[in-house]
Amino acid sequence: MKLPRHTAIIAGVIAILIMPLFVTDSYILHLMILSMIFAVAAASWDITIGYCGLFNFAHMTFFGIAAYTSAILSTTYGITPWITMPIGALSAVLASLVVGLPSLRLGGVYVAMFGLAFLQVVGFIYLFDPFNLTHGPNGIQLVPPLSIGPISFGGLNKIPNYYYTLILLAISAMALYKLVKSPVGLALQAIRDNENYAMSRGISPYKFKIIAWVVSAFFSGLAGAFYPHYNGVVSLETLGFSLVALTLSYLVVGGMGTIFGPILGAFFMTFVSEQLRGLAGYRFLVVAVAVILVVALAKGGLADLITRLFKALQPKTTLAKKGIDNGTDT
Repeated sequence: MKLPRHTAIIAGVIAILIMPLFVTDSYILHLMILSMIFAVAAASWDITIGYCGLFNFAHMTFFGIAAYTSAILSTTYGITPWITMPIGALSAVLASLVVGLPSLRLGGVYVAMFGLAFLQVVGFIYLFDPFNLTHGPNGIQLVPPLSIGPISFGGLNKIPNYYYTLILLAISAMALYKLVKSPVGLALQAIRDNENYAMSRGISPYKFKIIAWVVSAFFSGLAGAFYPHYNGVVSLETLGFSLVALTLSYLVVGGMGTIFGPILGAFFMTFVSEQLRGLAGYRFLVVAVAVILVVALAKGGLADLITRLFKALQPKTTLAKKGIDNGTDT
């Protein structure tokens, strides 16, 4: 009997759904929430870097812009987070167009350079706070949590935030998966593999790159806009290069070009990184070594290793039956 991968996926989903019923440790639930937030950011980043082959180093800047936008609107102007979070996602999209429209026409290394420059410019503006909105190096404090009627998502009770983040992750993952399996996703992969050939088949690289860029920024913005309402604060660390490098490690370790690979990577690396927090700055060195080992030994990441595991667990009787069905048995 064949062991289907869908069985493991369903089991994993059920385990995540019922986890708060059995795990009462708020720290574990906190790590799960962080994992899901950055799983959305990593999976959406994979659309541009994994499926379209774009070196999009501005991706986490869009995450940070959405976080700041939602925090500013809710703390300074008193707007409910249920309104500020979609606005934050839209601000990420607008920011992505500022970078994407000129850089994607140039292509190649210019996309990476524009992204890195944009990260530095936004960080500089938010640090010196010329409009007195971001509070400079102190960041924005006391960002209000989500609430539904009398139910507040703040405090030590992590369960409301847990299920909200789980819903966000599920919707994002399904939407991104549908995208990559659609004609748009096939066009993105064609551009990644051979842009000239894609053009000869009537595919407009610039058009589809913009689509990938905007979709990627939107979902990253959804995750980023929620982040300060969960965390209670937002600071310049959200726009730091260390967050860019850490999220990129989720893609590499999990497996690029798979959607679910970066999600696995986010969960795995978040828990590993937190366990290494006692090493201070050295934990990033450990993460870097882990990324190098994955690149050297398992380029497909965790997703590829799990796929191989399922193939290894497939009973030999099933393989023999396939041989008979294909007429190979003599």
